[in-house]
Amino acid sequence: MRSPPKTALAFAVVASAVSLVFLLRGEGSGLTAESLAGARARWKEKGPKSYEFTVVVDGVAQRVRVRGGEVVEMTTGGSPVPPHVWKYWTVEGMLTFLDDEWRRACEQNRGAVLRAAFEPELGYPRYFLRHVPGETRSTEWRVTEFHAR
Repeated sequence: MRSPPKTALAFAVVASAVSLVFLLRGEGSGLTAESLAGARARWKEKGPKSYEFTVVVDGVAQRVRVRGGEVVEMTTGGSPVPPHVWKYWTVEGMLTFLDDEWRRACEQNRGAVLRAAFEPELGYPRYFLRHVPGETRSTEWRVTEFHAR
């Protein structure tokens, strides 16, 4: 079996290093059980039951309206989103998603990089990034607006 050309190998090493630098310089810090528990406690204590927010996922804005803790309307890029998706996009749903991601990363031990940022007072997730070395796609979202109602 022939080994890859040295230039291809060098390119792969440089590309990996550049990707890692961008990941480590991004928003947030490493997602931990403690940071997640703290965010969940703040949300439970101070989070409003009715709110609206915009979250950008893969460059597409999703707008979510929550009343009494339940999503009442959601759009992606201006188009309606089917109601069966809504439950994942309350703050509680997002916190559960982050908890699932953290547990999966611990169980699979594949070197996943999980970064998150939480709003300091209310505890809602403002940012999330998951990158698994060797996978071509990362998951990233950012809350760009949040309004209590």
